[in-house]
Amino acid sequence: MDIKFQITAPTVIDDELIQRCCIKDQLDLSFKNIVVIGHLDQYSNLTKLRLDNNFIERIQRLDRLCNLRILNLSFNRIKVIDNLDHMQQLIDLNLFHNEIKSLLPLKTLKSLRFVSLGCNCLEDFQELEQFFLHSPPQLNYLTLTGNPMAKDPTYRDQVITCLSNLHYLDNRYITREEREKAVAARGMHLAIEKAIVTKKELQERDRELEQEKQFRLRLVDAGVDGFVPDKLYSDLMAKVKQIVPQVGNYHFMQENNEQLRLLCDTVSLSLSELGLELLKNWELELEQFQNAFDQALNRAQKNSVKQMKKYMKLRKKQEKLHSRQSEEIPENSITKIAFTSLFSSLMLIEDTLDESILDVFPDFEQSLKELIGHQLKVILPVIVNLRDELAKYYTILLDNLSRYYQTLTNPMDKNFIQELGLTSGERENFVNLVQDVQHFVTEVVDNMESGYRKMMQQKYDKLHDHWEKLIRRRHFDRLNEIRIYLLREQTLIPGFANIVC
Repeated sequence: MDIKFQITAPTVIDDELIQRCCIKDQLDLSFKNIVVIGHLDQYSNLTKLRLDNNFIERIQRLDRLCNLRILNLSFNRIKVIDNLDHMQQLIDLNLFHNEIKSLLPLKTLKSLRFVSLGCNCLEDFQELEQFFLHSPPQLNYLTLTGNPMAKDPTYRDQVITCLSNLHYLDNRYITREEREKAVAARGMHLAIEKAIVTKKELQERDRELEQEKQFRLRLVDAGVDGFVPDKLYSDLMAKVKQIVPQVGNYHFMQENNEQLRLLCDTVSLSLSELGLELLKNWELELEQFQNAFDQALNRAQKNSVKQMKKYMKLRKKQEKLHSRQSEEIPENSITKIAFTSLFSSLMLIEDTLDESILDVFPDFEQSLKELIGHQLKVILPVIVNLRDELAKYYTILLDNLSRYYQTLTNPMDKNFIQELGLTSGERENFVNLVQDVQHFVTEVVDNMESGYRKMMQQKYDKLHDHWEKLIRRRHFDRLNEIRIYLLREQTLIPGFANIVC
């Protein structure tokens, strides 16, 4: 048996069609091949309108139907819910089997009790929660089955929990036991979501710490790791350890930790923590600087052509210096011997340094200047701020330690000493400790900037003994000192002042 399908033309709503399908205040236009809604403005008395099973793509031209209570638009091609705000008496809305992606426009219809939105394209749970916050208070019947969001295992629990007045969901009655279980499950789900958010925050924090770590490593590679603000404190700790030996004594710190906290509670100075962190920070900084210096040396050894040119210039200068020596040395035997010895020493020093200087120093110095130049604009303001804050910190510490020192050394206030339970020997130790820390703090506050620069130079010298060999200026300074010395002794060598000058 052959089945034949009959293709019918789209139907236009007109008065004849309405008269044929209208019964009192109810109009049934279902299965009429309607594509566009229209010609309904004069039927404002309608309370029920059926437009299901058509080809409608947009809700329109229903502005005059303010008395409508039941509207059926199921099995159409509607994508957006609009033009329904004026239907404040609407109780039953059927939009089953369409292409709707958002139900937020329904929040303005406060009289809705029955809503069918099954088999649409609803998938956003956040939008669904917003609808629940402003949902019609009398909503008792809701159908969402067939939507992408309904595939979520927690979908039913979420809807039941958010809509307390709902009686039926997807054609299933909501029992009291089911609602209680849904509330409990929803609470557990929220707790899990909170844990996930917390985990993400911790991961973000770890990522920021890793970025900061990578930034510090880049500074190490640049040879400017001493400019990292945290390194300011490690060197201060080292100086505290030198001035106050008790800081490095672990057993002493454990036995007298409480008394030390009483002395320093106003500025929260924990000398025990200072002593424990000292060695770790110092060793880490030495290792970082060693790595940076080795990398700089490796880079410097790759530029041999330029270094050879500089070497030739240096040799010419050396030859001029040697010729000047032969021309300007007087006939006096004592002076000649002294100058010969002096120039021989200088020549030997320069010959020893030539290879190291030409292989390492020029390129290393240029690389260091370039790398420091890139970072100074950002780092120097930070150093200045930290230096000022550190100066304020130690100024406060100095004031408090001075007050405690006066209290301890004041013979009139013996009750305070007795309350601390200090013996005469312990009292003397604490007085000495306060004095040492007081001197140290004063020195730090007065010489913050110069001391820090000197400390950076000491690191270079301490980490690499051969670094001194690369600094030519020091040998020229030594030559200048010898020159000044000979000028002072010019009375012993007549006419020598003119030669030296």
